[in-house]
Amino acid sequence: MKTVVTECPRCGSAAELPSTSVLVDVGSSDGDEAVGGTASWVCAICRDVVSHPVTWAGLLVLVEAGAPLFDEDDGPRPPHPESSTAGPALTYDDLLDLHVLLEDPAWPHEVAGAAGLASQQATRSES
Repeated sequence: MKTVVTECPRCGSAAELPSTSVLVDVGSSDGDEAVGGTASWVCAICRDVVSHPVTWAGLLVLVEAGAPLFDEDDGPRPPHPESSTAGPALTYDDLLDLHVLLEDPAWPHEVAGAAGLASQQATRSES
């Protein structure tokens, strides 16, 4: 894994971070065309989230090293798996039914069959 050597602008400590722990934000240049965006990370000494402007060349080096890239122009983000979806809440009876179903060794085949049946029904209703 590639590392990034940087200095915390808040406490002045030098740090060597894995490239994946630096978040690169494109488009936060505040009007300066030489600045490509900002790099943000958590300082290991002062435990603060710090951001520092980076040039376009520095931005490209960070992304090439494996730093995750955040771009506001990417459109809406997909929902997190933790986000609740529409539908009724899981009840204790539902949980008990699920437990009983999972005790049956044939449950993977039943789920696959039910998924295939649901996709066939959806295909029929579309035509």
